[in-house]
Amino acid sequence: MVALTKSSGSTLWTTMPSAVVSLLVQAGDTVGTGDAVMVIESMKLETTIRASRAGVVEGVLVGAGETFERGAVLVEIGEGA
Repeated sequence: MVALTKSSGSTLWTTMPSAVVSLLVQAGDTVGTGDAVMVIESMKLETTIRASRAGVVEGVLVGAGETFERGAVLVEIGEGA
C-alpha cells in the first residue's frame, strides 16, 4: 500500500497529486490524534486524511474541489489550547 500523506507532527502533506473531496475541519477547530480532517481522491481512490496529533487547526491550505500536486501542505495543526 502506498502512503498518500506524511506528517511532520504539525503539518500534513501528500505524496501524490490528488483532489479534495470534502473538508471536515476549519481553522480554529480542535482535533484529536486520528480525527478525520479531510477526504481526498487520487487515482479514483478516496482516502480520509487524519490528524497526526492533537491540537488546534491553524490552517487548511486547500479547498473542497481543489486539486494539488505532490508535496502540497494540506493542513497545519498547532498545539492544543
